[in-house]
Amino acid sequence: TTEKKKKKKTTATRVVPPPPPQLPPTKKKKKASWWDSAPTTEPPPARTPPSIERARSQLPAFQARESILEAANENRVLLVEAGTGAGKSTQVPQLLLLSSSSSDQDTTSSLRRSKKIVVAQPRRLAAVGVAHRVAEERGERVGEVVGFAVRGQVEMDSSRTALLFCTTGVLLNRMRLDATLRSVDVVVVDEVHERSVDCDVLLALLRR
Repeated sequence: TTEKKKKKKTTATRVVPPPPPQLPPTKKKKKASWWDSAPTTEPPPARTPPSIERARSQLPAFQARESILEAANENRVLLVEAGTGAGKSTQVPQLLLLSSSSSDQDTTSSLRRSKKIVVAQPRRLAAVGVAHRVAEERGERVGEVVGFAVRGQVEMDSSRTALLFCTTGVLLNRMRLDATLRSVDVVVVDEVHERSVDCDVLLALLRR
């Protein structure tokens, strides 16, 4: 009789390496918004085309630029009143921007320290249209030194934009997060004579 040799079963053990240590998730740095940071560079001088410069010189608001800037330097609140077509919407913000970046201004002046100007318009078409016109008068593209922010559309550069046109509603929404507008130096409220609810609320908040 032959005995069958029983084969021994061998089990191979495989050593499983431990999983690599999990690193904590890296938090993405939140990009600072225009409202939370100041422009990193001074606005460059305007490169106004000669034809536009001649047209600007005929506007009553441009002709009164010295008295407007003098009054703005001496008062915290300024009311500019003029007829339709006088250039209030396009010239006054540019004058304030020029004053804030001019090197020959007194360093103790509030406008000399101003770096960011917000212009509130009652309608989005006005905010976008005036922003494009002001940028054109400066010889630039909108979204650089001059920008705008309306519902569903934003053209600005957080490090370069110093003059922002927006709707009254956009500014009110911002003030819900930052009631004092800490990073904004000058606020211009256009078309206040229309006396809309949003405009009246905005004026009341700014007065505080």
